[in-house]
Amino acid sequence: GGPMEQTSDVPRTAAGETAGRGAAFPVGSSLAVFAAALIVRLAYALEMRGHPLFAHPLGDAAAFDGWARGIAGGDLLGSGAFPLAPLYPYMLGGVYAVFGAEPFTARLVQAVLGALTALALSHATFRTFGRGPGTARAAGLFAGLAFAFFAPAVHYGALLGKSALASFLLACTLLLVSDGLDRIRPRRAALVGLCVGALYFTRDAVDRLHVADHTREHAAAVALPIAAWVAARSATGDSRGSARLRRVGGFALGVALALLPAVARNVAVGTSALPGAGNAGVNLFIGNNERADGLYAPLVAGRGSARFEAVDAKALAERAEGRELDAAGVSGHWSGRALDWASSNPGAAFALFGRKVRFTQSDVEWMDTTS
Repeated sequence: GGPMEQTSDVPRTAAGETAGRGAAFPVGSSLAVFAAALIVRLAYALEMRGHPLFAHPLGDAAAFDGWARGIAGGDLLGSGAFPLAPLYPYMLGGVYAVFGAEPFTARLVQAVLGALTALALSHATFRTFGRGPGTARAAGLFAGLAFAFFAPAVHYGALLGKSALASFLLACTLLLVSDGLDRIRPRRAALVGLCVGALYFTRDAVDRLHVADHTREHAAAVALPIAAWVAARSATGDSRGSARLRRVGGFALGVALALLPAVARNVAVGTSALPGAGNAGVNLFIGNNERADGLYAPLVAGRGSARFEAVDAKALAERAEGRELDAAGVSGHWSGRALDWASSNPGAAFALFGRKVRFTQSDVEWMDTTS
């Protein structure tokens, strides 16, 4: 008892402020980060409202807009394999259904999402670097404000694309594990799994370098180490194997709950029950073949947009195979060609991968559909 009595295992300063792990990011700092991120995103959306890039969506943005309009109009299931990662168009369709099919309204919603992402990063950083109140607050402020004013995040977050949603889900994942998985309980492990499962249906900018197979999306790179970490770390005061199993079970349940709607949809429309987009193989091939240079190049010159790519991929694969192919067959054809080339030319494949890595370190924003 007495003046030094603690309510947790986290030390307090003389002012009574909880420092670091297990503490809450100060309210004033939270409001500053959220307001800064929201204001700059709203200002950008208003400034760009009449710009042709905003008025006339291109490439994937046009595909997402059309897909979302169909969802808002009642076509919830669609047909065939998902042509692109589906979570964002369903979110966009929900926005259209509630507020009307107006892309500018979606940009405003995404501005709020971006501000929430900055806030989540602040809290996650504050907890992760919680070795002292001043250091933790400074780290949280820096992370939140860095994201708030990071130009690519502002720009891509305003486009009709997955960046805003993927960034938000990844920030939520970081926030949930920021206290350390040694403190995690099954309920939170399930929330982590839910976020990671949702990330499976988005993708981030690294996929534009076509490094990874889209069958698993980039979330697999997050899911596997987190699952291992959840299993390895024991909860505070409880190192029993049963506790680990409950956490792993909670994580697996969260992932399963995120994937279940897509599995049910695929079964309902008669395609593969495995969730995910059907463009895995063609994306792997575009980034890994004898003509690849590490950037995007369409299968057919002049047809580098989402509405042509799937059609061309199917037509070319069927011509090469001499038979009709389903979505899995088309994907398998292109992934097979990519892997055959890489295995036959390991030196060229390794050099190409190195070129892609160098692109990620460049100060140039490499152009895809939109610059």
